[in-house]
Amino acid sequence: MDSLCLSSLVDTLIDAAYLFGYRERKIKTPISDAKLATAKDAYAFISGTGLEMMIKYFDIDLNADNLRGRFSELWAQR
Repeated sequence: MDSLCLSSLVDTLIDAAYLFGYRERKIKTPISDAKLATAKDAYAFISGTGLEMMIKYFDIDLNADNLRGRFSELWAQR
């Protein structure tokens, strides 16, 4: 179950990264409106209480604040 949760979390982080230009940097094309909407939803999940709820529900040894901080640091440097 941990693998499933972590895989979902990684996918959510990748989706949120599109909001910060991840795709444009990787393949030099802008993202579609649909992908931008998905990115906004993913970022809202990470920024809000969804992340804490996911971590608590699956009882994973992660700190939501640290994860958010690392994600923000990564994109603040770019």
